[in-house]
Amino acid sequence: MEILTKAEAHILNTAPSYEQVLFTFRTAARNCYQSATDSNNNYEDTERLVKALIKSKHTSTLEFNFIPAQIIGDRNLMGQLTRHRLLSFCIESARYNNYKDGIKVIVPADMTEAGYETWRASCIVAESAYLDLLDKGCKPETARSVLPSCLATSIVCGGNIREWRHVFKLRISKHSQVDIREVMKELLTKFYANYPVFFADQYNKMIEQGTLD
Repeated sequence: MEILTKAEAHILNTAPSYEQVLFTFRTAARNCYQSATDSNNNYEDTERLVKALIKSKHTSTLEFNFIPAQIIGDRNLMGQLTRHRLLSFCIESARYNNYKDGIKVIVPADMTEAGYETWRASCIVAESAYLDLLDKGCKPETARSVLPSCLATSIVCGGNIREWRHVFKLRISKHSQVDIREVMKELLTKFYANYPVFFADQYNKMIEQGTLD
């Protein structure tokens, strides 16, 4: 059994460049104001337009770029994330994957020092039961019933900028479970690094307050 200390997230390398996202945004936004033929592709002008339309909540202009990401989290995190139905998902299947070489688990973000050994022992018992069921002829789709909810699971997900902003707003909240809150903070930091003007307001608020409430 391998123990991972935390969930992880990153943007896939197939994501559009910042320049592509700005150009697509500008095309959509200028079309709303009947100036689609405007050939001025000045970065600063476009970035000012992004800020103005986000401030005015004209965010339909943010729906024309698809940004994919990969998250390694536990099954609890996946259950919360997949409630955002405007994202697209492909999730590692415990039905078809065989963990005969051992499972990977993720330590809950708010696990206490006193509770750690109890948690680890329960994961070992679950792994042993899973492997025993496989040895006794059960298919992985049957044996998975004893796997712990902290099983490390890969999910590829993606959506447009408007939806990602919505996800960050809800999941980087003091009301959100700490595990998904922390991985969304990590992902927002990477979104800001790659697409600064589209996420600057949320990133700055997160840095100042720790949440987006």
